[in-house]
Amino acid sequence: MGERADQPEGRRRRKWPADELRELGDLLLCEVSLREIARLLGRDLDDVENKVDRASVPLIGWSGVLSFLMA
Repeated sequence: MGERADQPEGRRRRKWPADELRELGDLLLCEVSLREIARLLGRDLDDVENKVDRASVPLIGWSGVLSFLMA
């Protein structure tokens, strides 16, 4: 993750690959802050917030969360 999250040019609004979605889910389950997740993934904070907001509906189990995030 060579680029920094505070440099959103080219890092914002790009498609989320499956491996990043899994890492996002793992970090959320570990209760890592969204700001820290954005930094770790090299993503803009808005991108992380938007993706998490999309998944904030009631879901059962991690497989449901992953399926929803990948949609």
